[in-house]
Amino acid sequence: KTKVRMGKLSGIGTTTFGTLPGYGFYASGSAFLEGSINATAGEIGGFSIDSSSISSSNNPSLSFSNS
Repeated sequence: KTKVRMGKLSGIGTTTFGTLPGYGFYASGSAFLEGSINATAGEIGGFSIDSSSISSSNNPSLSFSNS
């Protein structure tokens, strides 16, 4: 089973994301990253990200927006 891959992700399938397409970074388990992460859409740790906000459906008081 693949634990970490950077590059072509074909052949990796997960119960969370299904079959991974294209190129990117995949880590099963924990990943420790240093520096910046830039995202315009997606989800991480129960938070939803879009181009202008980060929000939590579980706790609306933890929502942030740049508008």
